[in-house]
Amino acid sequence: MKYAQVLQHDEEDCGAACLASIAKYYGRNLTINRVREAVGTGQTGTTLLSLKQGAETLGFNARSARTSPEILDRIDEAPLPAIIHWNGYHWVVLYGKKGNKFAIADPAVGIRYISKQELSDSWGDWVTLLLEPDTGRFFAQPDEKVQGFGRFLKRAWNYRGTINQALKGRMISFKR
Repeated sequence: MKYAQVLQHDEEDCGAACLASIAKYYGRNLTINRVREAVGTGQTGTTLLSLKQGAETLGFNARSARTSPEILDRIDEAPLPAIIHWNGYHWVVLYGKKGNKFAIADPAVGIRYISKQELSDSWGDWVTLLLEPDTGRFFAQPDEKVQGFGRFLKRAWNYRGTINQALKGRMISFKR
């Protein structure tokens, strides 16, 4: 299984990046800026309540919960992916179990495969945000274009005349 991930831009973007990753998992491309705006990311990051409210704004059915370590033995029954609270100050996406490791998308570093013990130690408060797309709202919104180079070309197209002149001038100076 390929796990969707969106990396955080700034230290306080972890919650927004997790939400964007789960949207991507379900087939939607949302920019970090749009998600940050929906969840109200501030200088101190994102709270569970603002993540839940932002997820609902973006078309998810969202439910916050506190689970227990026993969930790790029944992870296949859990509605995943989900956002979990990491080390008391960070958010990551829990995708499930692959072999004897657990797959998480850490927006600070990318996809990681970790042991049950590391997951248990880092997810110590067992706070989670369960998300499921609301088919009527989630897919009704238009996708955002987040491709880097295509986005650059679209913006640069308005300046094609200036760029063309600059390149021609540079080529003439090379011929001399």
